[in-house]
Amino acid sequence: MRLSHLRPVFESAGPFATAYVRTSRATATAVREIDLRARHVRDQLAQAGAPSEAGQAITEALAAPVGTTGLADGGAEERVFVWGGGSMLFDAMLPETGDEVIVAWEPVPRLMTYVRTVANTVPHVVAVVNRVGGDLVAFDALGRVCEVESVDGETWHLRKVKVGDWAHLRYLHHVEERWKANAKDVAAAVDRLVEEVSAQRLVLAGDVRAREKLRDELSARSASVVTEIDSGGRGGQSSGIDEDAFDSAVNDEIAETARHSVEQTYARFEQWKGKRGAAAEGTSDVLRAASQGQLDTLLIGEEFDADAQAWIGSRPTQLASTKADLKTLGADLVVPAPVGSALLRAAVCTDAEVLTLPGDVGHLRDGIGALLRY
Repeated sequence: MRLSHLRPVFESAGPFATAYVRTSRATATAVREIDLRARHVRDQLAQAGAPSEAGQAITEALAAPVGTTGLADGGAEERVFVWGGGSMLFDAMLPETGDEVIVAWEPVPRLMTYVRTVANTVPHVVAVVNRVGGDLVAFDALGRVCEVESVDGETWHLRKVKVGDWAHLRYLHHVEERWKANAKDVAAAVDRLVEEVSAQRLVLAGDVRAREKLRDELSARSASVVTEIDSGGRGGQSSGIDEDAFDSAVNDEIAETARHSVEQTYARFEQWKGKRGAAAEGTSDVLRAASQGQLDTLLIGEEFDADAQAWIGSRPTQLASTKADLKTLGADLVVPAPVGSALLRAAVCTDAEVLTLPGDVGHLRDGIGALLRY
């Protein structure tokens, strides 16, 4: 995915305070625990040389509503903050990433943990339909709920019954026409949402006949990404729907879509890595490609040591494995930085895509690779 929402962060003047803070409120002592974690963040930043305003800003943000960069599905267990230049630059929610506490005061924001969480997220639309209408939810490329919509059409005489007189066929024809009209209304809303979020998957659930009629009305764009699941229905738990089974089925569909996308990208990498100028593999080669603005898609493996040291200059494409190599790029400022942060800054600021590579899909030398632009 392209991480364009991070570009203003990486292009801001540093240094930066980065902190990941667990925010789960599942226990009775959660509020006090969050306060203690905030105090720990302030202490760690102070020891690292950050101004007191950085820790104070993070403490205040923890007590305030989550920023617009956060997930909106209610499942977040952790927040990541980036502060720099006197203001909060980034505030995002994400599922809990582990027990490790990450607090840093560095020349580049330390966002590799966040990126590993969101990089393979698939924008998608979920439509739960019946013969009256549908309930629609659109998720953007960061997994955030960006729109929820219900569409309801005409409900009169929507249930077919046996009518024993001469009006029987005309009655049934009227019902079919109403179902079709309702399906058109839902399809129009679905098509709009698919376009708005650039959905890679459209998941249909609910009444079987309603799904059939809806598919007949979808645009070619929506039809190309549609899939169906048998669990779920309008009304949710109050209508006897197993919501856990429904959520699991949707998540499985989206995970499979994401995996397929990564597998296709890795297959291209394997095909191109032997061709000069088409792909790069290993820390040194990827850093060199990034310094020349060649990154098209950055592939990050599970074994990549993002905390290893690299050297950076003031511009995103000034990065190298050694101080001497960086000086050959004409850097006027030469400072050490985590290699993961340096590569993310270069990728984001040159509009490259970033994907994470599961170990069972493929392996990269040093855990890092890239498809190149030229």
